[in-house]
Amino acid sequence: MRRDRYSNLPRKDLELLFEFYLRKFQRIDGYWFSGVEDRFGTEQAVEINSEVWGKAGTRDAEIARRMFNVTGDGIPALIDALQKTFIAFADWEMEQVSDTHAIFRVTACYPQKARLEKGKAVYDCLGTEGNFFNNYARTIDPKFRVYCEFCPPNKYFDHVWCEWHFLLEG
Repeated sequence: MRRDRYSNLPRKDLELLFEFYLRKFQRIDGYWFSGVEDRFGTEQAVEINSEVWGKAGTRDAEIARRMFNVTGDGIPALIDALQKTFIAFADWEMEQVSDTHAIFRVTACYPQKARLEKGKAVYDCLGTEGNFFNNYARTIDPKFRVYCEFCPPNKYFDHVWCEWHFLLEG
């Protein structure tokens, strides 16, 4: 990567560039999912998406540790890593309940909202997000267990689309 192409840009331009690439990433992911869904059906698209995002969870956590100098383990390291890297597809909040328990809530899910706007049903994100969060959390600390309290299509709300619990065991 040639950093000289952007290292001297003013902060405002860097922010615009960041937003451009973030939206581009969202579009490409959406186009990819829709293309697979149109060709092979929603079930197959979700299955492939789950596999891909599981791999991304592992790699994202590894990169978060290195690029953002995330150190330690447990809940503090997980929160630190997610706050620095999980920004692409949703508005979210994370609550540390205790030293061994954190809750992650998606308050606005842009892919699901886009599907509804296009007249499509929400898709089952349990496998996709479950694989991502499990791999991400266990890369930060292998003692993590992740479970979903609720997510589409079974249960969701306008103000909270899904809720994930991160628990440290042992």
